[in-house]
Formats: sequence, structure tokens, C-alpha cells
Amino acid sequence: MPKKPQLIQLQPTVANLPKVKALKTLFPKAAVSKANAKKKFNTFKAKQKPPIVKNVSVAIKPSSITKANLTNFVAVREADQSLAAIDKYFKKDLSGVINLSYSVMTTMAYIKMRNEYKSRKKKAKTPIAKLKLQKEWANILNSAKTLSKATGGPSLTESRLENMAKTLTANKKAHGQAVSMMKSVKPISEGKLTVANKFSALVIPQSILDAANNIGVIDAPSDICSTPLEGSYTQHYSNSLSLDVRYRYWCPTWSNPTRMCTGTVTLASIGFNIGLNVGYRVTCCGAVIWGNGYVNACGTVIGITACAGCSATVVGVAGVGRTPVAGGQCDYGLGANASITCKAGNITVFYVSYTFGFTVRGPCPPSPLPC
Repeated sequence: MPKKPQLIQLQPTVANLPKVKALKTLFPKAAVSKANAKKKFNTFKAKQKPPIVKNVSVAIKPSSITKANLTNFVAVREADQSLAAIDKYFKKDLSGVINLSYSVMTTMAYIKMRNEYKSRKKKAKTPIAKLKLQKEWANILNSAKTLSKATGGPSLTESRLENMAKTLTANKKAHGQAVSMMKSVKPISEGKLTVANKFSALVIPQSILDAANNIGVIDAPSDICSTPLEGSYTQHYSNSLSLDVRYRYWCPTWSNPTRMCTGTVTLASIGFNIGLNVGYRVTCCGAVIWGNGYVNACGTVIGITACAGCSATVVGVAGVGRTPVAGGQCDYGLGANASITCKAGNITVFYVSYTFGFTVRGPCPPSPLPC
């Protein structure tokens, strides 16, 4: 194989990308058929494993429901680039988004109970019925106070809860997003609220194994045995994910005011497009590949001067084989694997092991091979 190549200059749009590492592979000496080349590429894909990920625990301390906080809540929920929005509006602190979502969930629970209280109040005609209703309402309010003590958040008095509800419902966009977030919840279990409860959220990263077909063909202008083919190209990868957390939240009913639910809550929907800049040096004997990637279109969030969140790095390569084609030409097939990660603040929320391939077409090598 030729000596290790000089690394290409990649687009400098993500800070702290992993250092680019050149990866070497050899082609099998015997030529393979087109069908066998495809089979070998599929075998290479099948050997890749999905990343092993762990949930990240974040302590919960509810935020205040204010006009400014709700503006930030809406900004993250509506942004095309939610990861960049978290960086901007929550200063790269995912816990800030989680804590605000928790307060929104509590406020929505209060609104539901308050509305039921108003409905029951209209139906309570006798003094005994009215007294019973007041006691039941007091139990609802006491449960909210217990929640505030357990979480260490703002004191949830009736006046504060009412102010939270008015602030939320006055912002139509925020209230709409709150309703949408409530609908996103995937319930898991129920329990009872006590002051001794500890409250934390689990960030649930998504981990997938994904692959693209080997569809790219790069033509070599001359014999790559004597003159290695060097260059680079961009391999695009796009996906979308839900930014999910799991926590225990207040979900009272009129007959069970201390009811707590555990569920997975979608904080935001995130779409992204990675451009993986792949550098290569190919001979008829083998190849060296390297590269890393960046996030496209992060500038859609006003005030973000550097792309946020996602990066990609080539971590594996395989020489699939040499396949003769017409006119004395051969296709030299290569497979590669990239690791792609996306972060919300300093917490990784998406992992993907991504397999792709490309082909270099050039003159077939002499016999015997020069390697």
C-alpha cells in the first residue's frame, strides 16, 4: 500500500469534532463477480452493531412559568433545528428544557382539576355538598403543595397555580404546544405522591443501525496501480428523532389527588442532515479512507453562529472486492462505517451506526498483482 496520505481539510462547522483517523483496507487478490461483491458488501453491513447507549439521569427542579420561559419553550418545540434552539434559548442546558416541561405538565394537571372543580361547583346545591366539594378541592391543592416540597420547585399555592395557568393559557402557542406534549406521553406506571419521593428524569437516547446502498461510482482517469486515485466526496445522511425523557409527574384525578404517573415525554421533534466528508486514496491493492461530518442548515436559528449538536466520523472500512466490467475496466468496491451522534447541550440523545459504500472504476490491474 502507498504511504499514509495527508488528511484533507474538512468544513469547519462543528467544534470539538473527533480527530480524523485514516483507516486502511486491502482488496481481496482474486476478482469477484458483481453478485458476490454485493453479497460481500451486505455481509459487511450485517457485521455492524447498533451502538450501546445508556440513559442519562437528570435531577428535576421545576422552573417558573413566565412569559419569557414560555417563549423559549415554544422556540424549542417549533424550531427546525431543535438542538441549536436548545443551545441558544437554554444556554446548552438540556435540564432547563426538562425542568420547564415538568412545570408545564404540572400546570396542565392543575388546569384540568380546576376546570373539574368549577363544573362540580355549579352542581353542588346543598351546604353539605358544597362543604364536601371544598374539602376535595383542598386535597387537590395540598397535593400540589406536597409536589412542590418533594421537587424543591416554586411553592405551589392556589394563587401561584392560578397565575401559572393564566400565563400558560394566555400564550396560545405555548398552550397548544403543552397540549401536544401531553398527548405525546407514553404512560408506563402509576403511584402515590409523598414528600419522600425523589424526582429525576431519564434522557432516553435513540440508537439505530442504518445503511445506504453502494451506489456511488468514481471514475479513475488513469491506472490506479501506478497512480493512486485521491479525492473526497460528501456522503449525505438525514434522519429525524424524538427528544424523549421519562419522569414521574403529577396526574391527579378528583378521587385520587395524589396520583403520580411515570411516562415518556417527547420534548421536541428533531430533524437533521449530516454531510459526511469522505476522503480516500485508492490503489488496485487497497485503500485508505478517512473523514468526519457536520450539520447542515443550523443557521436557521437566528443568532447561532456555529452548527449545534450533530457530528459524524468514519470508524470502519472494508475492501469489498475487484469486479471486472467491460473494456478492461474493473470496479473496486469499498464499504465504510460511520459513527453519528447528536447532542442536546452536553447530553448525547442520538446514536447511529451508519454503513455506506462507493466504487472506484479504473483499469484492471496487471497479473500478477503488484502487491
